[in-house]
Amino acid sequence: MTHIHRADVNAPSPTVAPATTRRRSGVSLVEVLVAVSLLSLSLLALARISPLMNTYGRKNDMQLNRAYVLQQQADRIMAMPDSLISNTGLTGSLVTGTKTLTIQGYKWQRTVSMTNSSGMQKIMLIMKPLSVSTSLQKPDTLILWRAPTSTCLLNTTGTC
Repeated sequence: MTHIHRADVNAPSPTVAPATTRRRSGVSLVEVLVAVSLLSLSLLALARISPLMNTYGRKNDMQLNRAYVLQQQADRIMAMPDSLISNTGLTGSLVTGTKTLTIQGYKWQRTVSMTNSSGMQKIMLIMKPLSVSTSLQKPDTLILWRAPTSTCLLNTTGTC
C-alpha cells in the first residue's frame, strides 16, 4: 500500500517566489503632490490678504498722524500767552481763518475761529487732511476753552 502524503497547505509553492516586503526610504509622489498643493493654497491665501493688510496699515498711519497733528495744534494754542491770542497783529499770534500747513509730510487745512463768552475764550480748531484719499478727508474738530491768566476761576473770595 502506498501512502499518499498530503502537501502542507501553508507551504509556498515551489513555482511561486515568496513576496518580499522591503520598505523603501524617501517619500512617494502622492505625498509630494499633497504637500505642494497645501503649500500653494496657503501662499495664495497669504497673497490675497496682503493688500488688505497694507490698506489697514495706511489707514492706521493716517489716524495716528491725525491725532498727532490735532494734539500738536491744541498744545500750541494752549501754550500761547494771552497777548498772542487776543492780539492778532503780533508776529506768531493765533490768526483766525483758514491756513494750509504741511506737517509730517501731509498737507492740512487748519481753520481757527474764536469767540468770547462770559470772560472765557472759545477757540474752535478744525483740522482737515488734504493729501489723502477722499474717504479719509473728514475734518477733526476740537473746541478749547481758555480763561485769561488774570482771571481766577476758582477764587470765591474775590482776590487771587
